[in-house]
Amino acid sequence: MSSRPLALIGMMGAGKSTVGPIIASRSGCPFLDLDQMIVERWQEAIAETFERYGEEEFRRREAEVLGEVAMTGRRLVLATGGGAPLRPENRKRLQQNFWVAWLDAPAEVLYSRAQDPVRPLAADGWDGFRERSQERRSIYAELADLTVDVSEAAPDFAAWQIRAWWLTQEG
Repeated sequence: MSSRPLALIGMMGAGKSTVGPIIASRSGCPFLDLDQMIVERWQEAIAETFERYGEEEFRRREAEVLGEVAMTGRRLVLATGGGAPLRPENRKRLQQNFWVAWLDAPAEVLYSRAQDPVRPLAADGWDGFRERSQERRSIYAELADLTVDVSEAAPDFAAWQIRAWWLTQEG
């Protein structure tokens, strides 16, 4: 099988930015955080982008950077933003260019982890978070090559599971 990068998807609070570096370190490859790449490129916090330009502009930036990462052909681990898979063009890029692992947990668990004022989409409270989680579940499920329940799994164990699976995909 050919070597493909690994993309981690899931709602905010799933641990993509925690698990991803562990997998990358143990695999001897780079870790990229899509949200961090956007912040660095535009020199603007995500919350500021949402406030100044709205979610649509953030999603446009997200799609641009994801497209660039997808075209590198490098073996790496990418943590996507929770909303990255919402755009059809992003789903297509992820499906064609990455192995995709979904870090899944019940919305209540994720919400308790995502309570952070710098996360603009967590700021609208539990009802908004739950609704967003319900809307995204079917997209994540359709896109995922692997689903890992991270509701009680320590990041180290989740990383071990995903890395072991990734290695079997790589042959």
